Amino acid sequence: MRLRPWQQEALQKAMHWLVDQGDDKHFLINAAPGAGKTIAACSIAKQLIEGGHIDRVVVIAPRVEVVRQWSRDFKQVTGRFMGKVTGAGEDIEVDVCATWA
Repeated sequence: MRLRPWQQEALQKAMHWLVDQGDDKHFLINAAPGAGKTIAACSIAKQLIEGGHIDRVVVIAPRVEVVRQWSRDFKQVTGRFMGKVTGAGEDIEVDVCATWA
């Protein structure tokens, strides 16, 4: 998948911030709705997984639609399955995206 220039820049900055510097494990992406934040975040997650920096991804989202988007985009970008939990569920040992609604 080809990233937009701003997404590629966010990926590079995130990897520098989270891995190279490693002082802080928080990284925020702020962009307009529909700008591609999920794809950018999935690309960052992919790099972190492939680099052995993380094992799992957990996403908490405000709406079922966002959960579905995350699951779809995560599979497209990383090739990994992301389970969707939108109600009461059991412990899951996979990447997961859930809504608090």
